[in-house]
Amino acid sequence: MLGKIISNKDVSELVVSGAVDGSFTSDLPYKSEIFRNLNLVCNNSGKFYLLIDNRAEFSVYYDAPLCDSVKRFITDFLEMKQNDLRTSYRLIDISLKLGLEKGEIEDIFKIIRWKAGDTGWEYYNKIGTFSQKLKDLVFDNKVSLNYALLFVKIFENDAYDDFLNIVPDTITFSERNLILERVAEISLKNNASLDEIIRIVQKSKENIVDTIYNIRNPLFAKISSIFNVFLKKLKLTNKVVYDKYFENENYKLEIHFKNIDNLMNLLEKRKLDLENYVNNGGKDYFITSNLFSDSASDE
Repeated sequence: MLGKIISNKDVSELVVSGAVDGSFTSDLPYKSEIFRNLNLVCNNSGKFYLLIDNRAEFSVYYDAPLCDSVKRFITDFLEMKQNDLRTSYRLIDISLKLGLEKGEIEDIFKIIRWKAGDTGWEYYNKIGTFSQKLKDLVFDNKVSLNYALLFVKIFENDAYDDFLNIVPDTITFSERNLILERVAEISLKNNASLDEIIRIVQKSKENIVDTIYNIRNPLFAKISSIFNVFLKKLKLTNKVVYDKYFENENYKLEIHFKNIDNLMNLLEKRKLDLENYVNNGGKDYFITSNLFSDSASDE
């Protein structure tokens, strides 16, 4: 199927009906800037279709059925990248507005890298219910679609943008996914409303990742408190580097010194502090089994 480029002025009289308002077509990822603001016209047994963009001067013309023309247009002119959900979602929108049948659009699913069959339709329909804020997060690859779906499933009747707006834009893709997953778990496990969770997060002085982790794991807050007191007694606060989630016993001690004498004095001081702590019956909380057992005993 060959297409040809024609002036929109030459086809304006042919398109009597069936025109679609597709002013967003200029935002599609064209393979070349040459094709930006390019419309689509096809002759489907004497019926002409047009994607209208007021900024476009030309159209690509196919003398073929509409579905075939749309697929050819995508293949010929668009750069479809993996996980480009924004473009794929937009192309499904265009296909629906053009009046393509369900089966025809499912054929298009294959070339726009969309989930096949009923799953693909479920994804499209669910995304359609998302707030613009959540859509942009998913389309900008700042949160996984699966985690967004889980989040909306739990909070679809809440003003969930209020929560999304307090999540810093600087956190990573993985951190944002974990936050949405954990907030959903907190709500289900503790029967907590999203408003309650928002209030706790806003009052907390910690970063949102740690705050949500603490809410989901209340024992973790006690463990952290005991360990911080332990470091303070050893006079090692801000000197020990460790896994803040206590998933391994791998510690590093940072010592800043100027010369050998200075280093010897610092090591001697650390030694005395450690001996005093042990002689006074202090427990070794570098051993996580001690830390976890004492934390649990306070329950």
